[in-house]
Amino acid sequence: MSPAPPAAAIRGFGGDPRTWTESQLSGWLLDRGLPEEIAHAFEAHLVNGLLGVDLSQEDLGSMGITDAL
Repeated sequence: MSPAPPAAAIRGFGGDPRTWTESQLSGWLLDRGLPEEIAHAFEAHLVNGLLGVDLSQEDLGSMGITDAL
């Protein structure tokens, strides 16, 4: 997965994405049109902004996310 874009490039979500909470990251995913199940999986697995930027396909698979994003 590619690194998160700079905060200035993210409309409506402030600060450095690496400092986002699980809820903020989940909200951003929903805002981008990802299914609720994916956003909830990120929250349920406690994926915050710092962890989110380094997720691999294997990590996503272990969270039950098997479809390409």
